[in-house]
Amino acid sequence: MDAHYGDGVVDYFKKQNLQIAVYRPLALIKRENEFDIKCSVKGGGSTGQAGAITHGIARALVELEPVSYT
Repeated sequence: MDAHYGDGVVDYFKKQNLQIAVYRPLALIKRENEFDIKCSVKGGGSTGQAGAITHGIARALVELEPVSYT
């Protein structure tokens, strides 16, 4: 499953639980609409890809503001 440039989370992940998982790091800090995120994932199936994206977003947020999220 390879995403194409510009595909949204809702278009790429058909299962709602995966869509929620991807947005979870931003939702936890109530900043869902403050970032434009571009990522690339390949292999591992849709659940693994959603997990990788979630992990990447969370790590980026910690790097952005380490005091707030650790």
